[in-house]
Amino acid sequence: MSDILQLAACLVRGVYSLEHDRDRDRDRDRDRDRERISNEQEHDARATSQWCEPFGFKLKEKLIDDTDSSYFGAIYELKYPPYFAPRYVIAFRGTIISPQTGYKDMKANLKYLMSNPEKDSRFDSAFKVVRNMV
Repeated sequence: MSDILQLAACLVRGVYSLEHDRDRDRDRDRDRDRERISNEQEHDARATSQWCEPFGFKLKEKLIDDTDSSYFGAIYELKYPPYFAPRYVIAFRGTIISPQTGYKDMKANLKYLMSNPEKDSRFDSAFKVVRNMV
């Protein structure tokens, strides 16, 4: 059971890494006027590789919020799945208190607390992704 918890924690941490790196790159571009990383897929693979590769997963797709362009989740693919294991895992990050995503994250939290998650754009996107994957 602890291996499953460790796997889940690492995949979620990979989503946090994607979002933190996106924030850092945006700030660097704005503040220092540097070029953005030319190969986004290579950059995303580096950001998540330490969290998913030890378990045999690779980043398949990022879940991006339409309103603030933040990464709120990711789909990971198991490279060599045994017949009894799921091929894909969907991980969602929690709240990040930052100037870029904090307001949207807290607003989503309130919608969930008020039992209205379907009114959140992230919920709608996540629901569609899960439905399509199943």
